[in-house]
Amino acid sequence: LTDAGGMLATRLLLRADALCLTLRAYVERLRAEYGAPNLHHVPHGLFDEPTLLPPHAGRNLLMFASHAPYKGLPGLLAALEPLRQGDPQVTLTVAGGDHPRFPGYSAAARAQWGERAGVRWLGPLDEAGVRAAFASAQVVVLPGTASTGASSVLHRAAGYGRPVVASDLPDLRAVAAEEDLRVNFTPPGDAGQLAAALRGLLADPVRQREQAEHNLCAVQRMSLAHTCRQYLEVFGRVSHSP
Repeated sequence: LTDAGGMLATRLLLRADALCLTLRAYVERLRAEYGAPNLHHVPHGLFDEPTLLPPHAGRNLLMFASHAPYKGLPGLLAALEPLRQGDPQVTLTVAGGDHPRFPGYSAAARAQWGERAGVRWLGPLDEAGVRAAFASAQVVVLPGTASTGASSVLHRAAGYGRPVVASDLPDLRAVAAEEDLRVNFTPPGDAGQLAAALRGLLADPVRQREQAEHNLCAVQRMSLAHTCRQYLEVFGRVSHSP
């Protein structure tokens, strides 16, 4: 929203009959900056019914993303080294395809770092593969250095009962606060503190379980059906407005 292109796009969007945003923070910001009357908050919600997957016995971390330079993979790989030095059983699964703006990024990353011990590369996944990837993880990691709204991966982790370590970014802070999600935050780009946070959480199964159960409870009201009803309510109000 800060560059000229972003401001123009925002002004065009604000001319719509309704503009739905996944974060209350965005609604408040646009109302304050543009006085927009057509804003509606509809939380991101879940793709699947909330399900507490059985705890995974291994010490596997999962990074699932539409991969791009700002998603933080190099920092996570740097954090993995001291973790594996202390515990060679710690592994990392990297899953997901390329962000549309960065085609070829995953292949380039795998070519550069693919031979590292303890790292498994899955690439793009279908829905069954996504569920299996989360089921095989003990902790989900969001190590990005920037964010672009409410995180689908954070919601998937909450809906599957997996604790999360994430970069302390404004959008992630906002969604955690708005939806009462418990997230272990670390400074963006700080591999040392990321490693420390992961080490502490991996060693604390009680905290893992408490956070997983809390987040699963928090997202019970965010099913796909509930999200669809909220959009239909907005469409209904717009269609009946003069």
